[in-house]
Amino acid sequence: MRGARWWGLAVLMAMVIGPGSSYAVSTPNAASQLATPTRCSAGLVALTFDDGPSSSVTPGLLRILRENRVRATFFMVGERVASAPGTARAVSRAGHVIANHTWHHTLMTSQSDAQIRDALLSTDRALRWAGATPGHLMRPPYGGVNTRVYAAIARAGFLPVLWDVDPEDWEGRSTQAIANSVIAQLRPHRSNVVLQHDGVRNSPASVAAVPQIIHRARRLGYCFAVLGADGRPAPPVPRVTMTGTRVPEGAVARVRVRLDQPTSRRVSLELSTATSGAGAADLVARRTRVVFPVGTTTRTVLVRTRQDTLDERNESFVVRLSSPRGSTIGTTSRRVVIVDDDAPPGVRVRNLKVVEPTAGTTTAGVAVELGRPSGRRIVVSVRTRPGTARATDFSPRAARVVIPAGRARVRFDVQILADLLVEPDETFTVEIVSATNATVVARPATVTITPAVESP
Repeated sequence: MRGARWWGLAVLMAMVIGPGSSYAVSTPNAASQLATPTRCSAGLVALTFDDGPSSSVTPGLLRILRENRVRATFFMVGERVASAPGTARAVSRAGHVIANHTWHHTLMTSQSDAQIRDALLSTDRALRWAGATPGHLMRPPYGGVNTRVYAAIARAGFLPVLWDVDPEDWEGRSTQAIANSVIAQLRPHRSNVVLQHDGVRNSPASVAAVPQIIHRARRLGYCFAVLGADGRPAPPVPRVTMTGTRVPEGAVARVRVRLDQPTSRRVSLELSTATSGAGAADLVARRTRVVFPVGTTTRTVLVRTRQDTLDERNESFVVRLSSPRGSTIGTTSRRVVIVDDDAPPGVRVRNLKVVEPTAGTTTAGVAVELGRPSGRRIVVSVRTRPGTARATDFSPRAARVVIPAGRARVRFDVQILADLLVEPDETFTVEIVSATNATVVARPATVTITPAVESP
């Protein structure tokens, strides 16, 4: 802070934050007492960096933040933005929050209202000209504010933001001392806005402490956040995805819902199932609110499927996500395949007796039947073979018959012919040559032609 860091701190705390705020001083660090804390269970840490950008220091800091998947907030000095616009642009393009730290880093209580406005707006214009995207947050140099300065900042359209954790990295402290100081000042479930610098003489030591700060804070159960529009650490907004699966018929489908990162608040969303290829009889429909407690990133929802005895094609149902709270939905729906495990039904032809007509023809309807209905379309190739009955007794035939899904029997018709001979019973056979989606389970059927009984 280059001296006078305490200036106006208490005044702004009272005016901007108000009594009872999470910015208040808390008890010693209870997070350090957790044995195995989960990520975000201790709360949030917002890393903020003042006095840049520096073309020699800031790029290395961006690399460290990228490697550790941390976003930060940068309070930039206008004249330094004008000197290093490419570095300012790189910070913005890396996804960090860009904020205003005035033009010359001048103590604002020594400036007139017009000078305060000019310092803020000039810096805002320089950031936009550089290709950065500033918000309305600002940090007064040295934390120096009073009632008049606060009013001037508000009239210019900005919101002042101070800090909770100050390792005094500008004083020439070592990397280890800076890291230790930050960790010692963190408070669970409170605001933890950390003040560091990427634009002062000791910035290389402060930047070198960042990996250690990140790793140690995460081990204590903290996760990292940028400052939101209200100047407070904004909980990460995870993206929700869902894993589809295949499940045997009659088993339980395990639908896994994941967050791409932990967050410090409870996340929930609606999960529902909808029939697709499957019907209502194939599964137990689910509609439930999936809740992710703090620090949790994976939840599993069970969907029970029903067993039937139909051999059928693999079916499917759809799982949908909607109505997120504290998250965004990346995968809105996923199809789950129900793998059928029923054996194909058996198919056979039935023996038949038919009376020989005294003239013309009559039809012998040979039953082609399944042992049980199927959910598939069954195609059966059937043909006749002569026995004691010959071509003068029936019309030989070969055909394909179709048993529609859900049915168990169809007829294979053979024409029986009248002749003038008085003869005993005659026979021919009907056999199944092949069947699709069914198994042949019996020998050929015998069709017996009995003589007509003549009237006396």
